[in-house]
Amino acid sequence: GDIVLEVNGVSLDEFTDLKKLSVKMFKVLECRNISAVVLRNGKKTSVSENNFNDQSKSINFNILKKSPRYIDKAALKSDIEALVPKIAETYVKYDPKKFAGAAEDFVAKLPVTLIGDKIEYTTVAMTLLKLGALYGDGHFGLLAPEIAGEALYELVAGCVPLFPLSVEVNRRSVFVTRDGRRYMLKTINGEDIGAVLSRMKELIPKESAGFVDSEIETQFWFFYYLIKGGCAKFKITGSGADGDVSFEVSGVAYTEIMRARNVGLKDYEFRIIKGVGVIAVNTFDYSDFSKYNYKNFLEKTFKEIREKKITKLIIDIRKNKGGNTDYATDLLRYLSDKPADYWEASVLKCSRTAQDSGYTFEKGMKPGDVKRYKWQGGGTGGAKKNELRYGGRTVLLIGKNCFSTSLDFAVAFKKMGIGKTIGENTGGTCESTDRGVRAELPSVGLKFCIPARYYISAAAGFDADGTLAPDVRVESEGAEFSTGDTTLEFALDQLK
Repeated sequence: GDIVLEVNGVSLDEFTDLKKLSVKMFKVLECRNISAVVLRNGKKTSVSENNFNDQSKSINFNILKKSPRYIDKAALKSDIEALVPKIAETYVKYDPKKFAGAAEDFVAKLPVTLIGDKIEYTTVAMTLLKLGALYGDGHFGLLAPEIAGEALYELVAGCVPLFPLSVEVNRRSVFVTRDGRRYMLKTINGEDIGAVLSRMKELIPKESAGFVDSEIETQFWFFYYLIKGGCAKFKITGSGADGDVSFEVSGVAYTEIMRARNVGLKDYEFRIIKGVGVIAVNTFDYSDFSKYNYKNFLEKTFKEIREKKITKLIIDIRKNKGGNTDYATDLLRYLSDKPADYWEASVLKCSRTAQDSGYTFEKGMKPGDVKRYKWQGGGTGGAKKNELRYGGRTVLLIGKNCFSTSLDFAVAFKKMGIGKTIGENTGGTCESTDRGVRAELPSVGLKFCIPARYYISAAAGFDADGTLAPDVRVESEGAEFSTGDTTLEFALDQLK
């Protein structure tokens, strides 16, 4: 929930001591609940270090920029009409038979769906999310957190009361936890939860069923705000272990949701449970600053594992939605000395838009050309000189939140023969795209992602829907109202 003010591209040449300047700015802004100030200009960077090195606070970077509450309809329509041909030109998985008609129909209906000359920003956000959802790719379009943190200023400023309870989607049912008890949702403010979910799913790419469920879980409060607005009170009906219930909860500010999300969920954590080491890595998405904490965490953890002669290890990435492959490789180096085997090949599409975004193409490639490249391996999964390399039994916990780099890690874990995977299918699929091309949408001040490349995962036991299946599946049948971690308990039992 901490806020870091990040200032990019400012002229810092006249300042000889950036550190002193950043600290001075922090003191000026301290009354505004700013937790750190980051100044950037080219390669120059300075950080005021208030709470910054305490990774347990899991500081979120939010560039606070106030956007207009209403967007000009003509400007938005113009942006979308210009975007659609860029998608056709750039998207590496573009299939005209599959997408062209849907996109044309979407644009044709804009005059009907966008009422009035000025469009409320929440309607704009839903419109753009629905456009992205047409393509069924989790890396495509706008990301909900970017819209919430960078565009809907009223959320960041705490002006809107939002749905306060954490949500879990399981077997098409939605569960919430309140006061240590778990309930299956039936209605919110009198509306059937099935109807609410149907509207939310219109905003989410259907990369896989698990991916959709994961997005609803992590962004339920945001999607509910878009489709229903803020609410001071939420009237809930549902069922629990003791039968039907009804209760009322108060809406909370955005900062409270961010703070609650970070409480008890560190980016990475090591515990010893029943003599078994448990490493939870909840993200591979680290800034230039926190990566040093991550590397230090790994070294410290594996030193402790060696000193305490731990021979059984659980790696838990069930809450990890991806990030940078380098950080996945950093962890693999402690588990194996084999090369990291992430992908079989990559596929790249040439376009002017991709070239403008920094992509380079082979000589002779022209816009529209698609080329497949065999994966040659990159870096080593483990270095033979790593004196802390672990050699005991290891299992990996995976689930529907595993996407992008965390899926790649699971693939390499299996291909390198490190151990078995336990849990449920991943949300990410065997053909994962990148987010390298970002097309400007001037009317809304955001960038729309159009993947120009995708990676074909190495064969590691993918199901027909493209998701990675665990070696051992853990079902939650009969534990609907339990707040315990059945998958972790199962893994601990397997390592006895």
